[in-house]
Amino acid sequence: MDTFFTWILYFYIYCFIGWVWESCWVSLHSHHWVNRGFLRGPYLPIYGTGAIVMLIVAMPFRDNIYLTFFAGLVGATLLEYITGVCMENLFKVRYWDYSNQPFNFQGQICLSSSLCWGVFTVILTRYGHKPVQYLVSLLPFFMLILIDIAISVVFVIDSIHSFQEAMDLRHLLEDMTKAKEQLELMHHRLDAALEETGARIEEHIDEFKMTGDRISERIDEFKETTANRSSELRTIISNNLKRLSEYISDMTEEQRAEFEQSKHSFEAYKQSRAQRIRRITPKKKLLGGNPHATSRHYAAALNEIKEYLELQTRKKSDKNDSSKQ
Repeated sequence: MDTFFTWILYFYIYCFIGWVWESCWVSLHSHHWVNRGFLRGPYLPIYGTGAIVMLIVAMPFRDNIYLTFFAGLVGATLLEYITGVCMENLFKVRYWDYSNQPFNFQGQICLSSSLCWGVFTVILTRYGHKPVQYLVSLLPFFMLILIDIAISVVFVIDSIHSFQEAMDLRHLLEDMTKAKEQLELMHHRLDAALEETGARIEEHIDEFKMTGDRISERIDEFKETTANRSSELRTIISNNLKRLSEYISDMTEEQRAEFEQSKHSFEAYKQSRAQRIRRITPKKKLLGGNPHATSRHYAAALNEIKEYLELQTRKKSDKNDSSKQ
């Protein structure tokens, strides 16, 4: 008779089988090995949980293949949907995405995946679980407990580490998105400052052109009258030149302040970007194991991280090739 401890081991066995299936399937389509999954170790909890759900839900109908198929389809699909929604709300990343599949719902589930769950349920309940159940039953009870404890310790540590890594990825995506928004705001502020300053300079240039025209008229007037009024003319010109100098000085100071502020903001952005880059590299396993991960909230930032990791992988590959030659 199955006990609590045998069900725990069933869970881990099906986690491993699911990891083998997913990794081989994704690797075949990606043309390179993909260590599939959210966790680092060779196990996929969604498959372990799905298998347990299939067995519990479908076992009462195992004599009826159609009811077994339908029960597994519904139970596993609900599990996949709930898990996907919870993970996306928590991590802001969709680690599997069926948006490109026909008859999908919110990208979390799709018809083809649900049909596969139904088929797997029939295979599992009728053929697959029996040998697993038999092998587990051969283990002495104390050995069963020791195996459960050993795997559980590794599994819990891996889960905690992966959870922290996924949360850090979420914060990284948030930071990158905010930094990009600040950079765009800084760009617009600089453009606005330059445009405003240019308009003001042109305005004052036009003003002094008009003043220059009036001075030219008065020069002609003074030439016709007397040269004794030349000191007055020099005073007018001097005052206008002084005003022009003051205008330019004021505008240059204002412009300089704007540029200095933008410069400090840009330096802070570069430093934060360097820190973010150092935080990206540890995400290689998390995103590498989920190559089709997407994000509705931070799509641009997630794509930037993927491109950076892909570039680093190519550089490493080229370096290894050159060293072999």
